[in-house]
Amino acid sequence: MNDVHERIDGAVPEAVRSYLTAFRECPAEVRRQVRGIVLAHRIPFIEGFYAGLEQDEDAARFLPGEDRRERIIRLLADWFDHLFSAESEAEVAAVVAYQKQIGEVHARIGLPPDLMVRGMSALRSLVIHRLVETTLDRVQLLAAADWVGVTMDVSRAVIITSFVGSSERIARTDEAYRLFALAQNLQVERERQRAWLMEWSHSVLLALHRPIPRNLPPLAKSEFGRWFRHKGLAVLDGAPEVPLIEESIRRIDEQIVPRLALERFDGATSGATSPTELLDAEISAIKFHLNTVFEIQIEVENGRDPLTRLLSRRFVPIVLGREVAITRKHRDRSFAVALLDLDEFKSVNDQLGHDAGDVVLQYTAATIANELRAGDFAFRYGGEEFLICLTDVTDEDVGKVLEKLRKRIAGSSVPLPNGQSVTVTASIGAAVHDDHPDYQQLISRADVALYRAKSNGRNRVEIG
Repeated sequence: MNDVHERIDGAVPEAVRSYLTAFRECPAEVRRQVRGIVLAHRIPFIEGFYAGLEQDEDAARFLPGEDRRERIIRLLADWFDHLFSAESEAEVAAVVAYQKQIGEVHARIGLPPDLMVRGMSALRSLVIHRLVETTLDRVQLLAAADWVGVTMDVSRAVIITSFVGSSERIARTDEAYRLFALAQNLQVERERQRAWLMEWSHSVLLALHRPIPRNLPPLAKSEFGRWFRHKGLAVLDGAPEVPLIEESIRRIDEQIVPRLALERFDGATSGATSPTELLDAEISAIKFHLNTVFEIQIEVENGRDPLTRLLSRRFVPIVLGREVAITRKHRDRSFAVALLDLDEFKSVNDQLGHDAGDVVLQYTAATIANELRAGDFAFRYGGEEFLICLTDVTDEDVGKVLEKLRKRIAGSSVPLPNGQSVTVTASIGAAVHDDHPDYQQLISRADVALYRAKSNGRNRVEIG
């Protein structure tokens, strides 16, 4: 029994002790009756609970599309069934541990715990109403109602405690990532963004002066736009200049660029100020705001993997969490996660030494970084494994980008310090975001695809 307490007392001591006490005091037959009702009616219970969430504006934005509704209901039904599954005191630990995992998932996807609390109250009422229809006598019915209440209360307490703890860790990582982003060479980054901004404006002017009209590229989908949306927002998080830059981008794409096209291609004119002058003013405003933010930031060197100089694995949660939020906000955009693992890397270390292995990892990391676009991310995920986040992509884009990367790695000869060289290959597994709010599911799918790539002969790309 001490082992049970050691495993679960760390979560919510008072709630857990109440749970164990209630378990001991509730007759086994009553617990079985409750479990039988939950098992028999969990699907209609959860469907009613889910329908209520769909009518709630606060909750509806966290729910996936209609095509995944049935799967989510099954997952919730499994959770509800597991909540009443303990048949011995030893199994109480597993029930509580599972509630802790639920809280961690809620923190990852940003689901407010009060939504689950409201749902639990509704589910408790449904179960108790069903209990009234059973053959339990008054004493047993009271015991059953108490057992249901304590079980739901324990679940709620553990989920909320786990949610708060995980949210605090995510918040700390978020801030660390922001500081890491600031740690880059800010002078170089500032000039790079200014150059991309000017490159886009020049491309617009060039398109206007071509004899054959062409569509004008939107700023939001330029290199600068990608950087700002996927990386810049992390660097500039909380700065008052952010909404000003966002508003300038919106005005350029929705108002000024269409006017430029209208006046150039149709000869129409409108307004006292020309659209070219308006464009210059907005570009100047963006540059000014960028310069202001970069000037006030501090330089902090933290957060890179010391060997490869790629992002540290610790920033995977915050980056993928941001991408999930962006994708759910902009339904026309998606992203993908890829896991890249060097084939037979152990033989490189065994035959050529660990120094050679380090060079191979550095060379691979540089190749990955060179192949990615401005809005993409690359992480040292562990050992010889790398995680890549491809932003604003389609299923077809993912295959093309990763196949090109695979060929680049396989076709390169890595020079070693002793004058020798070595070639390596990589297996890659990828998954495109499917609207699931928990990014860990996406990583798991990519991991399955990577295993398939290894099993099918290595040096290949598999998309799950």
